[in-house]
Amino acid sequence: MKKNIFIMSDILNFLRINKGEKMNQFIGYVLNYIEKLIKEKYTIIIPTYNFNFFRTRETSLKINYITSGYLNKKIVESFKFYRTHRPIYNYAIIGPNARELCDLKQTTAWGNDSVIGSLSMNQNCKGIGIGIDPNNFGWVTIHVCEEFCKVPYRFFKNFKGYNKDIEKKVSEKIYVRKLSFKKDIDQRLISVYLKNKNKIKQERVHGVDFSYISLFDYFKYGINILKENPYGLAK
Repeated sequence: MKKNIFIMSDILNFLRINKGEKMNQFIGYVLNYIEKLIKEKYTIIIPTYNFNFFRTRETSLKINYITSGYLNKKIVESFKFYRTHRPIYNYAIIGPNARELCDLKQTTAWGNDSVIGSLSMNQNCKGIGIGIDPNNFGWVTIHVCEEFCKVPYRFFKNFKGYNKDIEKKVSEKIYVRKLSFKKDIDQRLISVYLKNKNKIKQERVHGVDFSYISLFDYFKYGINILKENPYGLAK
């Protein structure tokens, strides 16, 4: 069974200093890379999050509603992805496992029947970070760990709004942080541990860092921390 591949990206700094042909070459490289993975029958999952929904209470599957990065938009524009339908934690998915992942109930944004929850708890998913700092990057899996362990500084809240494509009311249940909880969550505890254990691989392509990680490794170590101390990731 071919692996699922979950891709996160942050190429803002690259775009600030690279224009024109150099930028086009890099985007072309990434799209060719995605096309190769698709031909090899991998399932590709792209976060197409709409964090503006918290403010606007409106959503759509149109590209301009994606707030999770320029590169994500370019990838989604270039291939025929299936899309999930939660208003905030939405995903674009293509490949053999696409229908199975799209059919998940997604009762909560990060629970075991959510897309990211299923990927994180499954040993068959690789995370690829493009342009991220692997020492200081919070994979969404960290929230899966928090919800799985029911950390006391979060609670469930339902966010309601309107989907302009289907012209219906929609909602999403998220395990949000309490306003009274003022500490930050230090995901470096997980990333640095995994890097020291050689669980994160890196390479540089066209001047951009590519990082490779098992989401299950990230989930497993995050769970270990929180089971020992539910405030173990707080600083």
